[in-house]
Amino acid sequence: VAQAKRAIEYGLNFFDTANMYSLGASEEVLGRAVRDFTSRDKVVILPAAPLLAETIRRLHEERSLTDLMVF
Repeated sequence: VAQAKRAIEYGLNFFDTANMYSLGASEEVLGRAVRDFTSRDKVVILPAAPLLAETIRRLHEERSLTDLMVF
């Protein structure tokens, strides 16, 4: 939390995070820092792409199954 607090104090407001970083602990720490040291409307939080990548993978799987006529 101390590092996130310092970043916020220095004016950083863009954070990249993902639940895969430190098994979700990084998101919990960032959430506490935002809650305790700033407000949510003053920061930009970009969840990393694993969710997007998983969605794309599933769409490709579904398309393949449809093409094979087994879906």
